[in-house]
Amino acid sequence: MATRAPRSKTSPAVSPISEQVDVVVVGAGLSGLTAAWRILQQAPGTSVRVLEAAPVVGGAARTDRVDGFLFDRGANGFLTNVLSTWELSHEVGIGDELVEASDLSALRFLYRDGQLQALPLGPEQFAKSALLSAAGKARILAEPLIPRRTDGYDESVLEFTGRRLGPEAARVFMPALVTGIVGGAAADISLQALFPRMKAMEMEHGSLIRAGIASARARRNAPPRADGRKAPSGRLTSFRNAGMGLLAERLGELMAEHIRLQHVVSTIKRVSNGVSHWEVTTQQAVISCKALIVATPAHAAAALLGDLDSALTTELQAVKFAGIRVLGLGFKRRVHPLNGFGFLVPRGQGVRTLGCLWSSAVFPDQAPTGFQHMRAMMGGAFDPDIMDMSDDEALELCMRELRTVMGIRYAPDVVHQVLWKNTIPQYHMGHLQRVARIDALLARHDGLTLAGNSWRGVGINDCVNDGNRAALRAVATIRGQR
Repeated sequence: MATRAPRSKTSPAVSPISEQVDVVVVGAGLSGLTAAWRILQQAPGTSVRVLEAAPVVGGAARTDRVDGFLFDRGANGFLTNVLSTWELSHEVGIGDELVEASDLSALRFLYRDGQLQALPLGPEQFAKSALLSAAGKARILAEPLIPRRTDGYDESVLEFTGRRLGPEAARVFMPALVTGIVGGAAADISLQALFPRMKAMEMEHGSLIRAGIASARARRNAPPRADGRKAPSGRLTSFRNAGMGLLAERLGELMAEHIRLQHVVSTIKRVSNGVSHWEVTTQQAVISCKALIVATPAHAAAALLGDLDSALTTELQAVKFAGIRVLGLGFKRRVHPLNGFGFLVPRGQGVRTLGCLWSSAVFPDQAPTGFQHMRAMMGGAFDPDIMDMSDDEALELCMRELRTVMGIRYAPDVVHQVLWKNTIPQYHMGHLQRVARIDALLARHDGLTLAGNSWRGVGINDCVNDGNRAALRAVATIRGQR
Protein backbone atom coordinates (compact mmCIF):
# COMPACT_ATOMS: atom_id res chain seq x y z
CA MET A 1 0.00 0.00 0.00
CA ALA A 2 1.35 3.39 -1.05
CA THR A 3 2.24 5.82 1.67
CA ARG A 4 1.91 9.52 1.46
CA ALA A 5 4.76 11.84 2.23
CA PRO A 6 4.01 13.85 5.32
CA ARG A 7 2.80 17.36 4.67
CA SER A 8 5.51 19.94 5.05
CA LYS A 9 5.02 22.33 7.87
CA THR A 10 5.39 25.99 7.12
CA SER A 11 8.10 27.45 9.32
CA PRO A 12 7.02 30.53 11.17
CA ALA A 13 8.59 33.72 9.93
CA VAL A 14 11.73 34.58 11.86
CA SER A 15 12.42 38.23 12.52
CA PRO A 16 15.95 39.36 11.72
CA ILE A 17 18.15 39.77 14.75
CA SER A 18 19.69 43.14 15.51
CA GLU A 19 23.43 43.53 16.02
CA GLN A 20 25.80 46.38 16.66
CA VAL A 21 29.43 45.98 15.60
CA ASP A 22 32.34 48.22 14.74
CA VAL A 23 32.89 47.07 11.13
CA VAL A 24 30.85 45.19 8.54
CA VAL A 25 32.61 43.71 5.52
CA VAL A 26 30.32 42.76 2.64
CA GLY A 27 31.95 39.97 0.64
CA ALA A 28 34.29 37.18 1.75
CA GLY A 29 36.50 37.10 -1.30
CA LEU A 30 40.22 37.53 -0.77
CA SER A 31 40.01 41.33 -0.43
CA GLY A 32 37.20 41.17 2.11
CA LEU A 33 38.88 38.43 4.13
CA THR A 34 42.19 40.30 4.13
CA ALA A 35 40.48 43.50 5.25
CA ALA A 36 38.77 41.74 8.14
CA TRP A 37 41.98 39.97 9.18
CA ARG A 38 44.01 43.16 9.10
CA ILE A 39 41.42 45.05 11.18
CA LEU A 40 41.46 42.35 13.83
CA GLN A 41 45.27 42.43 13.94
CA GLN A 42 45.65 46.20 14.01
CA ALA A 43 42.78 46.97 16.35
CA PRO A 44 42.38 44.06 18.80
CA GLY A 45 38.97 43.99 20.39
CA THR A 46 37.25 45.42 17.33
CA SER A 47 33.98 43.67 16.51
CA VAL A 48 33.79 42.63 12.85
CA ARG A 49 31.11 40.90 10.78
CA VAL A 50 31.92 39.51 7.33
CA LEU A 51 28.76 38.87 5.31
CA GLU A 52 29.00 36.43 2.40
CA ALA A 53 26.16 35.37 0.11
CA ALA A 54 27.79 32.06 -0.84
CA PRO A 55 28.02 28.99 1.43
CA VAL A 56 31.84 29.17 1.39
CA VAL A 57 34.48 31.89 1.60
CA GLY A 58 37.01 32.77 -1.08
CA GLY A 59 35.06 34.01 -4.08
CA ALA A 60 37.18 33.26 -7.14
CA ALA A 61 40.19 32.38 -4.97
CA ARG A 62 39.04 28.82 -4.37
CA THR A 63 40.34 25.38 -5.34
CA ASP A 64 38.29 22.23 -5.94
CA ARG A 65 39.68 18.71 -5.57
CA VAL A 66 38.18 16.22 -8.01
CA ASP A 67 39.40 12.62 -8.29
CA GLY A 68 42.90 13.59 -7.14
CA PHE A 69 43.20 16.67 -9.38
CA LEU A 70 43.35 20.23 -8.01
CA PHE A 71 41.37 22.76 -10.03
CA ASP A 72 41.86 26.43 -9.19
CA ARG A 73 38.68 28.34 -9.96
CA GLY A 74 40.50 31.62 -10.48
CA ALA A 75 44.16 32.62 -10.40
CA ASN A 76 46.63 29.74 -10.27
CA GLY A 77 49.17 31.62 -8.18
CA PHE A 78 50.78 34.93 -7.26
CA LEU A 79 54.14 36.50 -7.97
CA THR A 80 56.49 37.02 -5.04
CA ASN A 81 58.16 40.08 -6.55
CA VAL A 82 55.49 41.78 -4.42
CA LEU A 83 55.51 40.47 -0.86
CA SER A 84 51.91 41.13 0.20
CA THR A 85 50.51 37.62 -0.23
CA TRP A 86 53.78 35.92 0.70
CA GLU A 87 53.88 37.77 4.01
CA LEU A 88 50.17 37.21 4.71
CA SER A 89 50.65 33.47 4.13
CA HIS A 90 53.40 33.34 6.74
CA GLU A 91 51.36 35.50 9.10
CA VAL A 92 48.43 33.05 9.08
CA GLY A 93 50.65 29.99 9.48
CA ILE A 94 50.73 28.50 5.98
CA GLY A 95 54.04 29.92 4.78
CA ASP A 96 55.65 26.49 4.91
CA GLU A 97 53.09 25.29 2.34
CA LEU A 98 54.20 27.77 -0.32
CA VAL A 99 55.58 26.14 -3.45
CA GLU A 100 57.21 27.83 -6.42
CA ALA A 101 56.34 26.99 -9.99
CA SER A 102 58.62 24.47 -11.66
CA ASP A 103 61.47 25.53 -13.91
CA LEU A 104 59.34 24.49 -16.90
CA SER A 105 57.03 27.44 -16.24
CA ALA A 106 59.61 29.83 -17.70
CA LEU A 107 58.87 28.47 -21.19
CA ARG A 108 55.71 29.96 -22.69
CA PHE A 109 54.17 29.74 -26.13
CA LEU A 110 52.04 31.65 -28.59
CA TYR A 111 49.85 29.81 -31.07
CA ARG A 112 50.54 31.74 -34.24
CA ASP A 113 50.53 30.88 -37.94
CA GLY A 114 49.25 27.39 -37.22
CA GLN A 115 51.87 26.32 -34.67
CA LEU A 116 53.04 26.76 -31.11
CA GLN A 117 56.00 29.14 -31.06
CA ALA A 118 58.13 29.62 -27.94
CA LEU A 119 58.55 33.07 -26.51
CA PRO A 120 62.29 33.82 -26.42
CA LEU A 121 63.95 33.49 -23.01
CA GLY A 122 67.34 35.01 -23.79
CA PRO A 123 69.38 36.84 -26.42
CA GLU A 124 70.14 33.74 -28.47
CA GLN A 125 66.53 32.60 -28.61
CA PHE A 126 65.44 36.17 -29.31
CA ALA A 127 67.77 36.32 -32.31
CA LYS A 128 66.44 33.00 -33.69
CA SER A 129 62.75 33.55 -32.96
CA ALA A 130 60.39 33.53 -35.93
CA LEU A 131 57.80 35.58 -34.05
CA LEU A 132 59.36 38.87 -35.19
CA SER A 133 61.02 40.06 -38.36
CA ALA A 134 64.60 41.33 -38.32
CA ALA A 135 63.26 44.88 -38.38
CA GLY A 136 60.95 44.14 -35.42
CA LYS A 137 63.87 42.73 -33.40
CA ALA A 138 66.06 45.72 -34.22
CA ARG A 139 63.29 48.06 -33.08
CA ILE A 140 63.13 46.34 -29.67
CA LEU A 141 66.89 46.70 -29.26
CA ALA A 142 66.52 50.42 -29.92
CA GLU A 143 64.10 50.78 -26.98
CA PRO A 144 66.66 52.44 -24.64
CA LEU A 145 66.91 55.29 -27.16
CA ILE A 146 63.20 56.13 -26.98
CA PRO A 147 62.53 59.13 -24.69
CA ARG A 148 60.20 58.68 -21.75
CA ARG A 149 56.75 60.19 -22.02
CA THR A 150 55.98 62.61 -19.17
CA ASP A 151 52.75 64.39 -20.20
CA GLY A 152 50.51 62.14 -18.09
CA TYR A 153 48.52 60.89 -21.08
CA ASP A 154 46.67 57.64 -20.31
CA GLU A 155 48.08 55.30 -22.95
CA SER A 156 46.57 51.95 -23.77
CA VAL A 157 48.71 48.86 -23.36
CA LEU A 158 49.02 48.66 -27.13
CA GLU A 159 49.99 52.34 -27.47
CA PHE A 160 52.63 52.20 -24.76
CA THR A 161 54.32 49.02 -25.98
CA GLY A 162 54.11 50.19 -29.58
CA ARG A 163 55.86 53.42 -28.64
CA ARG A 164 58.57 51.77 -26.59
CA LEU A 165 59.09 48.40 -28.33
CA GLY A 166 57.77 49.12 -31.78
CA PRO A 167 54.42 48.42 -33.45
CA GLU A 168 55.36 44.92 -34.60
CA ALA A 169 56.30 43.64 -31.13
CA ALA A 170 53.23 45.31 -29.62
CA ARG A 171 50.96 43.70 -32.21
CA VAL A 172 52.48 40.22 -31.83
CA PHE A 173 52.77 39.98 -28.04
CA MET A 174 50.47 42.34 -26.19
CA PRO A 175 46.95 41.42 -27.40
CA ALA A 176 47.47 37.79 -26.36
CA LEU A 177 48.98 38.82 -23.01
CA VAL A 178 46.12 41.16 -22.12
CA THR A 179 43.54 38.63 -23.27
CA GLY A 180 45.20 36.02 -21.08
CA ILE A 181 45.02 38.26 -18.00
CA VAL A 182 41.63 40.00 -18.28
CA GLY A 183 40.05 38.67 -21.47
CA GLY A 184 40.06 42.15 -23.00
CA ALA A 185 41.62 44.18 -25.80
CA ALA A 186 45.11 45.65 -25.48
CA ALA A 187 43.94 48.66 -27.48
CA ASP A 188 41.23 49.42 -24.90
CA ILE A 189 42.97 48.67 -21.60
CA SER A 190 44.83 51.41 -19.72
CA LEU A 191 48.49 50.58 -19.20
CA GLN A 192 48.77 52.60 -15.99
CA ALA A 193 45.75 50.79 -14.54
CA LEU A 194 46.65 47.21 -15.49
CA PHE A 195 50.47 47.40 -15.63
CA PRO A 196 51.47 50.36 -13.46
CA ARG A 197 54.93 48.88 -12.92
CA MET A 198 55.72 49.18 -16.64
CA LYS A 199 55.01 52.90 -16.60
CA ALA A 200 57.05 53.26 -13.40
CA MET A 201 59.96 51.46 -15.09
CA GLU A 202 59.89 54.00 -17.91
CA MET A 203 59.71 56.94 -15.52
CA GLU A 204 62.45 55.67 -13.16
CA HIS A 205 64.93 54.32 -15.70
CA GLY A 206 63.90 55.85 -19.01
CA SER A 207 63.81 52.38 -20.55
CA LEU A 208 62.17 49.00 -19.96
CA ILE A 209 65.40 47.23 -20.90
CA ARG A 210 67.50 49.33 -18.51
CA ALA A 211 64.90 48.80 -15.80
CA GLY A 212 65.07 45.03 -16.30
CA ILE A 213 68.84 45.06 -15.98
CA ALA A 214 68.68 47.19 -12.84
CA SER A 215 66.04 44.89 -11.30
CA ALA A 216 68.13 41.77 -11.94
CA ARG A 217 71.18 43.44 -10.37
CA ALA A 218 69.15 44.47 -7.31
CA ARG A 219 67.89 40.91 -6.80
CA ARG A 220 71.45 39.53 -6.96
CA ASN A 221 72.72 42.05 -4.43
CA ALA A 222 69.75 41.96 -2.04
CA PRO A 223 70.80 41.50 1.63
CA PRO A 224 69.40 38.60 3.70
CA ARG A 225 66.01 39.15 5.28
CA ALA A 226 66.04 40.39 8.85
CA ASP A 227 63.59 37.68 9.94
CA GLY A 228 65.91 34.92 8.71
CA ARG A 229 63.46 33.58 6.15
CA LYS A 230 64.64 32.80 2.67
CA ALA A 231 63.73 35.70 0.42
CA PRO A 232 61.18 34.81 -2.28
CA SER A 233 62.49 34.51 -5.81
CA GLY A 234 59.83 36.53 -7.58
CA ARG A 235 58.40 33.44 -9.27
CA LEU A 236 54.82 32.29 -9.57
CA THR A 237 53.86 30.66 -6.26
CA SER A 238 50.95 28.60 -4.94
CA PHE A 239 50.32 26.21 -2.05
CA ARG A 240 51.56 22.62 -2.00
CA ASN A 241 48.86 19.97 -2.43
CA ALA A 242 46.16 22.59 -1.93
CA GLY A 243 46.15 25.21 -4.69
CA MET A 244 45.39 28.89 -4.24
CA GLY A 245 42.22 28.20 -2.28
CA LEU A 246 44.23 27.42 0.84
CA LEU A 247 44.77 31.08 1.75
CA ALA A 248 41.06 31.93 1.81
CA GLU A 249 40.29 28.68 3.62
CA ARG A 250 42.86 29.48 6.30
CA LEU A 251 41.59 33.02 6.78
CA GLY A 252 38.07 31.64 7.00
CA GLU A 253 39.10 29.16 9.69
CA LEU A 254 40.89 31.78 11.77
CA MET A 255 37.96 34.22 11.59
CA ALA A 256 35.08 31.74 11.63
CA GLU A 257 33.36 33.48 14.56
CA HIS A 258 33.26 36.74 12.60
CA ILE A 259 31.95 35.35 9.30
CA ARG A 260 28.30 34.86 8.38
CA LEU A 261 27.83 32.67 5.30
CA GLN A 262 24.70 32.69 3.11
CA HIS A 263 23.91 36.19 4.28
CA VAL A 264 22.68 38.05 1.21
CA VAL A 265 22.75 41.80 1.79
CA SER A 266 19.50 43.38 0.65
CA THR A 267 19.93 46.99 1.71
CA ILE A 268 22.59 49.38 2.96
CA LYS A 269 21.68 52.76 4.34
CA ARG A 270 23.01 55.58 6.45
CA VAL A 271 21.02 56.11 9.63
CA SER A 272 21.10 59.15 11.91
CA ASN A 273 19.32 58.69 15.21
CA GLY A 274 21.51 60.66 17.54
CA VAL A 275 24.73 59.01 16.31
CA SER A 276 25.15 58.48 12.59
CA HIS A 277 25.94 54.89 11.57
CA TRP A 278 25.58 52.37 8.77
CA GLU A 279 22.77 49.82 8.72
CA VAL A 280 23.21 46.62 6.71
CA THR A 281 20.22 44.32 6.27
CA THR A 282 20.11 40.64 5.36
CA GLN A 283 17.27 38.15 5.73
CA GLN A 284 18.78 36.99 9.00
CA ALA A 285 20.01 40.22 10.59
CA VAL A 286 20.02 43.99 10.71
CA ILE A 287 23.54 45.05 11.62
CA SER A 288 24.59 48.54 12.65
CA CYS A 289 28.24 49.54 12.26
CA LYS A 290 30.59 52.49 12.39
CA ALA A 291 32.65 51.49 9.33
CA LEU A 292 31.54 49.61 6.23
CA ILE A 293 33.69 47.88 3.62
CA VAL A 294 31.94 46.75 0.44
CA ALA A 295 34.26 44.14 -1.07
CA THR A 296 32.22 43.16 -4.11
CA PRO A 297 32.55 43.76 -7.87
CA ALA A 298 31.71 47.30 -8.92
CA HIS A 299 28.31 46.40 -10.41
CA ALA A 300 27.28 44.59 -7.20
CA ALA A 301 28.43 47.57 -5.13
CA ALA A 302 26.38 49.88 -7.37
CA ALA A 303 23.26 47.79 -6.74
CA LEU A 304 23.80 47.89 -2.96
CA LEU A 305 24.61 51.60 -2.79
CA GLY A 306 22.13 52.77 -5.42
CA ASP A 307 19.93 54.73 -3.01
CA LEU A 308 22.86 56.34 -1.24
CA ASP A 309 24.51 58.50 -3.89
CA SER A 310 23.47 58.65 -7.55
CA ALA A 311 26.79 60.15 -8.67
CA LEU A 312 28.71 57.34 -6.99
CA THR A 313 26.40 54.73 -8.48
CA THR A 314 26.93 56.15 -11.97
CA GLU A 315 30.70 55.86 -11.62
CA LEU A 316 30.46 52.30 -10.27
CA GLN A 317 28.20 51.22 -13.12
CA ALA A 318 30.68 52.58 -15.67
CA VAL A 319 33.27 49.91 -14.81
CA LYS A 320 32.88 47.22 -17.47
CA PHE A 321 33.32 43.48 -16.98
CA ALA A 322 33.90 40.40 -19.11
CA GLY A 323 33.08 36.75 -18.55
CA ILE A 324 35.43 33.77 -18.72
CA ARG A 325 34.71 30.05 -18.97
CA VAL A 326 37.45 27.96 -17.35
CA LEU A 327 37.69 24.30 -18.33
CA GLY A 328 39.83 22.13 -16.10
CA LEU A 329 40.87 18.93 -17.90
CA GLY A 330 42.36 15.94 -16.12
CA PHE A 331 43.98 13.09 -18.06
CA LYS A 332 44.88 9.80 -16.41
CA ARG A 333 47.73 9.31 -18.86
CA ARG A 334 50.42 11.31 -20.63
CA VAL A 335 48.77 13.05 -23.58
CA HIS A 336 51.38 15.71 -24.39
CA PRO A 337 54.94 16.60 -23.30
CA LEU A 338 53.60 19.72 -21.50
CA ASN A 339 57.07 21.23 -21.59
CA GLY A 340 56.19 24.71 -20.41
CA PHE A 341 53.71 27.03 -18.75
CA GLY A 342 51.17 26.84 -21.55
CA PHE A 343 50.11 28.96 -24.51
CA LEU A 344 48.12 32.05 -25.42
CA VAL A 345 46.28 32.64 -28.68
CA PRO A 346 46.25 36.05 -30.39
CA ARG A 347 42.96 36.86 -32.05
CA GLY A 348 42.72 36.10 -35.74
CA GLN A 349 44.33 32.65 -35.57
CA GLY A 350 41.12 30.69 -36.20
CA VAL A 351 40.93 29.47 -32.58
CA ARG A 352 38.39 30.70 -30.02
CA THR A 353 40.28 29.37 -26.99
CA LEU A 354 42.09 32.28 -25.32
CA GLY A 355 44.85 30.14 -23.87
CA CYS A 356 45.67 27.02 -21.94
CA LEU A 357 47.70 26.58 -18.72
CA TRP A 358 49.61 23.32 -18.42
CA SER A 359 48.89 23.14 -14.71
CA SER A 360 50.57 19.82 -13.88
CA ALA A 361 53.77 21.02 -15.52
CA VAL A 362 53.76 24.27 -13.54
CA PHE A 363 52.69 22.74 -10.22
CA PRO A 364 53.18 18.94 -10.43
CA ASP A 365 51.29 18.35 -7.16
CA GLN A 366 48.04 19.43 -8.86
CA ALA A 367 47.70 16.04 -10.58
CA PRO A 368 48.37 12.50 -9.35
CA THR A 369 51.73 11.05 -10.37
CA GLY A 370 51.72 10.03 -14.02
CA PHE A 371 48.57 12.05 -14.79
CA GLN A 372 48.28 15.42 -16.53
CA HIS A 373 46.13 18.45 -15.90
CA MET A 374 45.52 21.62 -17.89
CA ARG A 375 43.13 24.57 -17.78
CA ALA A 376 41.70 26.20 -20.90
CA MET A 377 40.16 29.69 -20.90
CA MET A 378 37.42 30.73 -23.29
CA GLY A 379 35.15 33.73 -23.73
CA GLY A 380 36.30 37.19 -22.73
CA ALA A 381 35.22 40.53 -24.13
CA PHE A 382 35.73 39.30 -27.72
CA ASP A 383 33.61 36.18 -27.50
CA PRO A 384 30.74 36.52 -25.00
CA ASP A 385 28.71 33.83 -26.79
CA ILE A 386 30.97 31.21 -25.20
CA MET A 387 29.24 31.94 -21.91
CA ASP A 388 25.86 30.87 -23.34
CA MET A 389 27.06 27.45 -24.50
CA SER A 390 26.15 24.31 -22.62
CA ASP A 391 28.98 22.55 -20.79
CA ASP A 392 28.95 19.79 -23.41
CA GLU A 393 29.16 22.27 -26.30
CA ALA A 394 32.01 24.18 -24.68
CA LEU A 395 33.93 20.99 -23.95
CA GLU A 396 33.51 19.73 -27.50
CA LEU A 397 34.79 23.02 -28.93
CA CYS A 398 37.69 23.14 -26.48
CA MET A 399 38.86 19.60 -27.24
CA ARG A 400 38.55 20.17 -30.98
CA GLU A 401 40.80 23.21 -30.67
CA LEU A 402 43.30 21.48 -28.37
CA ARG A 403 43.57 18.79 -31.05
CA THR A 404 44.37 21.53 -33.57
CA VAL A 405 46.87 23.35 -31.35
CA MET A 406 48.45 20.53 -29.34
CA GLY A 407 47.52 17.37 -31.21
CA ILE A 408 45.60 15.95 -28.22
CA ARG A 409 43.35 13.10 -29.34
CA TYR A 410 42.23 11.69 -26.00
CA ALA A 411 39.10 12.74 -24.14
CA PRO A 412 39.74 14.02 -20.62
CA ASP A 413 38.98 11.63 -17.78
CA VAL A 414 37.97 14.48 -15.45
CA VAL A 415 36.29 17.73 -16.47
CA HIS A 416 35.77 20.73 -14.20
CA GLN A 417 34.03 23.78 -15.65
CA VAL A 418 33.52 27.18 -14.03
CA LEU A 419 31.62 30.09 -15.57
CA TRP A 420 32.65 33.51 -14.33
CA LYS A 421 29.92 35.70 -15.78
CA ASN A 422 30.43 39.46 -15.73
CA THR A 423 33.32 38.94 -13.31
CA ILE A 424 36.64 40.17 -14.75
CA PRO A 425 36.98 43.97 -14.64
CA GLN A 426 38.09 45.75 -17.80
CA TYR A 427 40.32 48.70 -16.94
CA HIS A 428 39.39 50.82 -19.93
CA MET A 429 41.04 54.12 -20.71
CA GLY A 430 40.45 56.65 -17.95
CA HIS A 431 40.04 53.94 -15.29
CA LEU A 432 42.40 55.53 -12.77
CA GLN A 433 40.68 58.88 -13.21
CA ARG A 434 37.37 57.14 -12.50
CA VAL A 435 38.83 55.53 -9.36
CA ALA A 436 39.97 58.98 -8.20
CA ARG A 437 36.45 60.35 -8.71
CA ILE A 438 35.00 57.39 -6.78
CA ASP A 439 37.42 58.03 -3.91
CA ALA A 440 36.34 61.69 -3.84
CA LEU A 441 32.67 60.67 -3.73
CA LEU A 442 33.33 58.13 -0.97
CA ALA A 443 34.84 60.91 1.13
CA ARG A 444 31.31 62.33 1.43
CA HIS A 445 30.21 59.17 3.27
CA ASP A 446 32.12 58.76 6.50
CA GLY A 447 33.27 55.21 7.13
CA LEU A 448 32.43 53.77 3.68
CA THR A 449 35.20 52.01 1.73
CA LEU A 450 35.24 49.86 -1.40
CA ALA A 451 37.66 46.97 -1.89
CA GLY A 452 38.33 44.29 -4.48
CA ASN A 453 39.74 43.79 -7.94
CA SER A 454 37.51 46.37 -9.63
CA TRP A 455 39.81 49.24 -8.71
CA ARG A 456 43.59 48.89 -8.38
CA GLY A 457 44.63 45.55 -9.87
CA VAL A 458 43.21 42.14 -10.77
CA GLY A 459 45.88 39.82 -9.32
CA ILE A 460 46.09 38.06 -5.96
CA ASN A 461 48.64 40.55 -4.61
CA ASP A 462 46.40 43.42 -5.73
CA CYS A 463 43.42 41.96 -3.84
CA VAL A 464 45.49 41.53 -0.68
CA ASN A 465 46.86 45.07 -1.01
CA ASP A 466 43.37 46.49 -1.47
CA GLY A 467 42.12 44.61 1.56
CA ASN A 468 44.97 46.07 3.61
CA ARG A 469 44.17 49.57 2.32
CA ALA A 470 40.48 49.21 3.19
CA ALA A 471 41.37 47.98 6.67
CA LEU A 472 43.50 51.06 7.36
CA ARG A 473 40.59 53.34 6.47
CA ALA A 474 38.15 51.36 8.62
CA VAL A 475 40.47 51.41 11.62
CA ALA A 476 40.97 55.16 11.23
CA THR A 477 37.17 55.64 11.21
CA ILE A 478 36.70 53.55 14.35
CA ARG A 479 39.45 55.33 16.26
CA GLY A 480 38.11 58.69 15.17
CA GLN A 481 34.69 57.91 16.65
CA ARG A 482 35.94 56.64 20.01
